[in-house]
Amino acid sequence: MRTRQIITVLVLVLTLGLHWAALQSVAWVSMIIRYSQHATLPEALAQTFDGQHPCALCRFVADGKKAEHQEHQPPLTLLKFDFLCEAPDAFVFAEIPPNQFELGDLKAVARFEPPPSPPPRFV
Repeated sequence: MRTRQIITVLVLVLTLGLHWAALQSVAWVSMIIRYSQHATLPEALAQTFDGQHPCALCRFVADGKKAEHQEHQPPLTLLKFDFLCEAPDAFVFAEIPPNQFELGDLKAVARFEPPPSPPPRFV
């Protein structure tokens, strides 16, 4: 049961594209750590988020998002439903002649014994 939940969460994460957000977050944290070793924290934050100093992981995420966006745009096709079509011959049923019953055959058989007393109980 736990395995199914984990698989469901992973499929949902991949479907929504949250893996790119996670990778981008890892890239930003590593960039802040790397830039703060040679500058102050405000300067490291500025360099991380200015877009002028992307790391290899940032470029990988950007390329991956771009490729994923281009792949998932299927060509637009319109489907036409024909609701007024004729049924094929395979589905036409043959005409069945009416049954020849006599009225005497439809009468129920008379019963002369009384119902059981007390009535049966089904448990």
